Amino acid sequence: SSGINAEYGQCVDARYFCGPCKANALTWFSSGGDIPCCLNKVIAAGIEAFDYVVKNYGAQAEEWAELVSAELSEAANAKAAEIKADIEDQAACIAETYKEHKPGCA
Repeated sequence: SSGINAEYGQCVDARYFCGPCKANALTWFSSGGDIPCCLNKVIAAGIEAFDYVVKNYGAQAEEWAELVSAELSEAANAKAAEIKADIEDQAACIAETYKEHKPGCA
């Protein structure tokens, strides 16, 4: 899935927010739209949860990743690196968009 409903050009998969859905988001924001307050609560909770996990379990997760990586094939490690890079790109774009377009209720 590309994250786009081809018939309507709508973003239907948040995994692709900064890929195929970015143009739609930029159109919305450039027309004066902001993140709805109800969605803002979800985003804030997600960021808080992510920060908590990184702070409390980040070092352990890195250690486990190294152990697993040692057991994977070169192709599997390359795919894992590709997925990790994609997640990091999406997270950075969402964070940037969130920071620039916080609603008045934030």
